[in-house]
Amino acid sequence: MEQGAYHRSITAHDFDSLGFPSGKRYELADGQIRGRYPSPIADRLGAFLNAALQGSGHRSCSALRIEITDTDVCCPDIAVVGAVPESRCHQNRSSQPDPVVIFDILPASGDASEKRLLEYRQFGSLDTIVFVDPEAEATRVIQRLGPTSWRDDLFAQPHDVVLPVLGVTIPHTEIFARD
Repeated sequence: MEQGAYHRSITAHDFDSLGFPSGKRYELADGQIRGRYPSPIADRLGAFLNAALQGSGHRSCSALRIEITDTDVCCPDIAVVGAVPESRCHQNRSSQPDPVVIFDILPASGDASEKRLLEYRQFGSLDTIVFVDPEAEATRVIQRLGPTSWRDDLFAQPHDVVLPVLGVTIPHTEIFARD
């Protein structure tokens, strides 16, 4: 047996019971905890959506944790849910509302969007998935057409992100604004 660190897989239930320091997002992938830093793009999207959704019955959450399987918990950069207090965005999956729209900012170290896409499509409440590629300044928008059919606009030329389910359009220049 190879010497080195032994990593015990944990369950989503174990993951929910752990306390994590702020300033970083933590997810569970195949029973292993992974951390990543929030993106300035997510901050801009959250602020834009909170203003655009005011009075609509929806809100954006930047800390929604979604249990995919018993050993997988993801934390999309932004999830839009029905009207809930911010405190419910930080609770475990069993007490959270289902997301309607999800934004995932892709890491520079690789594209995990295909695995995530398969995971996200499991949620019947989800209407739109938006993957944001900061390096290419492009978005991939996947919208539900029916119970099992989706339209996938691959990382196309710069375009605004239209979210018909929310009645909101996010300008390309807002997503990739220079601070």
